[in-house]
Amino acid sequence: MMFDLKSKSDHELMQLADTVDSYDKALAIKLDYHEAWYNRGNALAGFGIYTEAKKSLKKAFDIFPNPEYRKATDRLDEFCDCILSEKEFLYCI
Repeated sequence: MMFDLKSKSDHELMQLADTVDSYDKALAIKLDYHEAWYNRGNALAGFGIYTEAKKSLKKAFDIFPNPEYRKATDRLDEFCDCILSEKEFLYCI
């Protein structure tokens, strides 16, 4: 059972690496490709890589000020604030 869980985790990490690599290749061709920045940010956030996700989402918004990009960035900021608050709370207990 543990081997299956590890394999699944490894597989998911490989998928993330492949996904982000695909967006990075697209961005190497067209640095102002806001959709790639946005999708890259969402992929990273889905795997808990929040700092890099926020940078990508902000870059998408800076290139193309789409309200959806702003909402995604704001939601991620709120989520990260929540995580920090919970960690601080647990530390105080």
